[in-house]
Amino acid sequence: MISGTLDNSEDDSSGRNEKVKRFTSQRKRKGQGLAEQLVIFLKENLLVERTWIKTVQKILRKYGYLAIKKTNSVNST
Repeated sequence: MISGTLDNSEDDSSGRNEKVKRFTSQRKRKGQGLAEQLVIFLKENLLVERTWIKTVQKILRKYGYLAIKKTNSVNST
């Protein structure tokens, strides 16, 4: 009887983990759309300096809300 109780609790936690994963991925997808809209809005309205827009993009990319853009340019020092 005790082992049955433990088995049920393990099933509940694995089901809960799946729900959390699903919720997190849905939230992240929604956040990606919002992040893209934010960057487009900032670019179109030119309310802020270009360097600030690049900083916002970098932060959003770091946390996975924007796709990482590959560039072919070489940074010169």
